[in-house]
Amino acid sequence: MEQAGKHQFTDEERSQVVTDFIEVAMVKGLSMKSSANPAEVAYSHVPISLFPTPYPVEHYENAKQLQNPLEEMIGALVRKPDIIHEVLRYFQEQDPFLKRLVDMSKKYNSPSQKFRQNYHSLILRSDYMIDAPTNSLKLVEYNTIASSLSSHCQNVKKIQQLIRQKYGDRLSFNYTETPAYDDLINSENFQHMARVFNRTCELYLQSTSTKTKTTKDLCVLFVIDEGERNICDQKLIEVELFERFGICSLRMTFAQLAERLQRDEETGTLFVDKSEKQQGREVAFVYYRTGYQVEHYKHEKAWETRELLECSIALKCPSIDVHLTTFKKFQQAFSDEALLKKVMGQQLEREAEKIKGLFKGIWTLEYIETDPEVQQVVQKAITNPKGYVIKPQKEGGGNNFYGFAVKEMLEKAHSSPESLENLKQYLIMERIYPPEIPAHMVREGRLLSSSATLQEMGIYSSLFINVSEGAIPINEHGIFGCLVRTKTADSDEGGVVAGFSVVDQPFLTHEIGPLREGIIIKGFVSNF
Repeated sequence: MEQAGKHQFTDEERSQVVTDFIEVAMVKGLSMKSSANPAEVAYSHVPISLFPTPYPVEHYENAKQLQNPLEEMIGALVRKPDIIHEVLRYFQEQDPFLKRLVDMSKKYNSPSQKFRQNYHSLILRSDYMIDAPTNSLKLVEYNTIASSLSSHCQNVKKIQQLIRQKYGDRLSFNYTETPAYDDLINSENFQHMARVFNRTCELYLQSTSTKTKTTKDLCVLFVIDEGERNICDQKLIEVELFERFGICSLRMTFAQLAERLQRDEETGTLFVDKSEKQQGREVAFVYYRTGYQVEHYKHEKAWETRELLECSIALKCPSIDVHLTTFKKFQQAFSDEALLKKVMGQQLEREAEKIKGLFKGIWTLEYIETDPEVQQVVQKAITNPKGYVIKPQKEGGGNNFYGFAVKEMLEKAHSSPESLENLKQYLIMERIYPPEIPAHMVREGRLLSSSATLQEMGIYSSLFINVSEGAIPINEHGIFGCLVRTKTADSDEGGVVAGFSVVDQPFLTHEIGPLREGIIIKGFVSNF
């Protein structure tokens, strides 16, 4: 354990540490736009935890070991688009947004489709919480589109280390770090992303069989929302990609692309700003940081632009099929082990065995009228609404129902046909009860100390899926980062940019004993 005297910090000393912390954060690029108004250029620091959060090594290791099988599962699913469409059949009939996405996938996969890219790129983040009553790791969700904050994780780790070293003579620590793990977490996140983007451009050149171009002749297209605030998290990747590999990036909204994007109808090649007078920029890779909510498609041209991007020879992250796998319906569907094994096949049977337990404790309310098991769960949730959470299908976080809202929503289901049909669009899950941990969070320039915070941990990895007949499904995958989001125990939502949580890092230790219901783990620092 790190030794330090029991110094008592004054308010002035705390303020000095927090100010130092914020200033270093801004220097390291831990900033975001203060407003969603594109015309405003003011920036503030990202909400951050002042110190890392103690985290049991065994649960971190478990999350890492589950990542590759999850990659394999997504890869196998993308190679079977008919199963994707069938699993989502009911929801697409009820949800116009999902129907547009599924129809796009069907068009992309139809035999008549002229342009298709067999390589699919994925940046995956799998989010977990520790369930204290069972001392087990529970899957919250996995994200296949716009998995953000990986670049910020790298710099949060650096400034938390700096504060520990700079003020270590006055801080009293409750835990000893496990040295073997320290350098493996978040050491090269945005560098890894840049390498992935460069490799994607190389695969693009291979798939087009061109002999005249290099990756420097190509560009990466960041498709962004008009009100994007989390710019710096992306810019770190963009700058590294150019400085290290000489590949330029374009940042454009659907509205801008609708005016400036063209597809060569002979080759399927995408260009931006191509005309008779100029060659334009050839797009090798489309990286979506938007497009996962209906609000991102503000006009019909946005949908037409998305389809143009998909039905081209550029690689996408994610492709339309990979995007569809992120819908939470698949978490519920894979509770059926027969379906999981059907998707993954005999070749991946061992991987399926490793992850089958992740999909328990989740039910679709689609079957509320016909499935006795779902009806039993609903009755339990009405009796004990605190033990369950109701979640929508869609990606993007938020819009979940907790506590009394669960009971109210379920009891109103039979009040009208509209209420019942609305309820069928949701999933119901057993609620996770993570241990509570004291923490010091910095948001909007202020220190917010709480005696009870909750943590959600995400593991990042990258992979390429090759859907060519007879090809190896996945290659060049690797874990490259870890996100911890810390929030107060009375907050149900968890978005950082939305203001619910802060970016944090795990302090991996063997010194946290077996967990149990209601346990409070000691914070990282005892005297701040």
